Amino acid sequence: MDETKRPKVATLLLSYDYGLPERGPSLERGRFFPAICDFADVAPFWLEENGYPDDLEGLQGRIVEFVEKERPDVVFTITMRDEISCKTLDRLKELSFVVNWFCDDQWRFDDYSSKRAPHLSGAMTVDLYSLPKYREMGVPAVWVPWGIRDFAEEPSLRDVKYEFDVSFIGGADRNRRWWIKRIEALTGLSVACFGSGWKGGRVSDQDVMDIMLRSRINLNLSNSRNNDIRFVLSSPVNALRYLRSGKNQEQVKARNIEIPAFGGFELSCYAPGIERYFSIGDEIDLFTSPEEAAVKISYYLLDEKRRESMKLKAYRRAKRDYHLGAVILEGLKNLGVSF
Repeated sequence: MDETKRPKVATLLLSYDYGLPERGPSLERGRFFPAICDFADVAPFWLEENGYPDDLEGLQGRIVEFVEKERPDVVFTITMRDEISCKTLDRLKELSFVVNWFCDDQWRFDDYSSKRAPHLSGAMTVDLYSLPKYREMGVPAVWVPWGIRDFAEEPSLRDVKYEFDVSFIGGADRNRRWWIKRIEALTGLSVACFGSGWKGGRVSDQDVMDIMLRSRINLNLSNSRNNDIRFVLSSPVNALRYLRSGKNQEQVKARNIEIPAFGGFELSCYAPGIERYFSIGDEIDLFTSPEEAAVKISYYLLDEKRRESMKLKAYRRAKRDYHLGAVILEGLKNLGVSF
């Protein structure tokens, strides 16, 4: 690749979270789009402005017309359902290199990703363990870590005036309420919770950064299926969801990167592959049960020197390795894209 040339990338993305204006701007608009702008000349195509979700047939024609006109080096998509049809992807692949970022291959590969991947030029997956499946299908694919574009300034991590001992940011559900209730009972501490359904309510992106920085310990709790038998048997609804839920394994998510990047100390549920992101016990720490979480919360609240040292190491690791623009550009190079 000519380092002096900026590639042209057409982004076909949702503007709103799940395409719903009431949920606010999407991660695609707030994170991915500006990250791609960091290394490419970008031609944006927002799906909701062109027919999604009410005119899917018309949307397909507008997508093809747009790419035929723009003739980008790369078409970048993050689809969640059928907003871009396989027939449309086939046509786009004749015009450009078409790549999709797959977010949920841990539980959606068989039913979703595997059906769409043959219609792409290449796939980026955040699930390391799905890579052999793509290769078995003959689809070029690379593992990409989650990334982020905004980072705290390193001086702000020192001499922090902490407001919360322990906090959690994320939507409330039965599983997460169960975790918080048990952790609070075991530690005798009140966990400051923010997000839809919690007393703290939804918070802005700036508030997220401030809360993570001003919390001694930031919890990262799963929203996948809870396999703890105490939770499963605590109600018929929980038992039914355990049997029916497709989200049957933990996932590394963007939140695992956000906490260190925003200057917070991270204590997270274990998810397969997270050890590739950070050094466990040296940069972040993990738990697999409320009891483990409680023990580690007590330990890290008392050992401030070790906690602060780990926080700084994780921040520097995130800033070095997980800038989203660099992650995407490296992924394209590893897929063999040349500009």
